[in-house]
Amino acid sequence: MPGRFERALARMGEPALAEDRSLSFATRLTIYDDRHGAEVVRVAVGERGEVSSAYKRYGPGLANEIEGRDCALSSEEAARLRALVSAESFWSVGNRQDVMATGGASWMLEAKDADRYHVAYRWAVQDDAVGRIGRALLAACKVDEAREVVWSSWTIPHS
Repeated sequence: MPGRFERALARMGEPALAEDRSLSFATRLTIYDDRHGAEVVRVAVGERGEVSSAYKRYGPGLANEIEGRDCALSSEEAARLRALVSAESFWSVGNRQDVMATGGASWMLEAKDADRYHVAYRWAVQDDAVGRIGRALLAACKVDEAREVVWSSWTIPHS
């Protein structure tokens, strides 16, 4: 996990998913921008099937939480996200990108399924597994994509 994301998650009080043995499944999208702040959407399923989900938004410097709420997802919605992670072959997604961001936010997506854990990040949001799963998490938590000013990036081809 890139250090900037690790530090941001720690400042936001987010748990370390990789080491949490009480979870049978979890996925988290972190959107981070030095100028605008960060957003986190997390969905977790415990060993007994209990679902927890949260959305948090922080301002610049991560000093203040602007919004924080439970997403109140059902077990069926969590199961659809789990199926999407598998269907998108997220476990084999790498971090190589064909574009470089020159501004805007970076995305990091994590997933844990039993003892399996994977993380992938993007300097620029793309229509790939990270983008599709991330947008599904945002939609499940009813985060308004109209606020895409925080998520946007200018991109240039990277060869």
